[in-house]
Amino acid sequence: MNGLYLAGVILIALTLAGCRGGEPEVDSAPFKQAIETYLRGKNMGMAVHAFKSISVEGDGATASVSLYAADVPQVKVRWRFVFAKGADGAWSVSSHKD
Repeated sequence: MNGLYLAGVILIALTLAGCRGGEPEVDSAPFKQAIETYLRGKNMGMAVHAFKSISVEGDGATASVSLYAADVPQVKVRWRFVFAKGADGAWSVSSHKD
């Protein structure tokens, strides 16, 4: 009986550990702000719909982002953005690929 109880506890612990994923969640707010600044600077009438993924490595980052045209919000596209962290700690977009 004790073996069955122990096996159940281990199974639950492994299940919970698997649900969390291996990487901590990244705050998308500074990246969204950087994208909005970038899009305004390029006179693009696009807006962020949702972040599909964000990967941060040191002072660089990449994100896959769903965007929509401000005048046609039903149509969405996905772009990949590359970011650099400035000396002030703020993120800025280095480039994008559509």
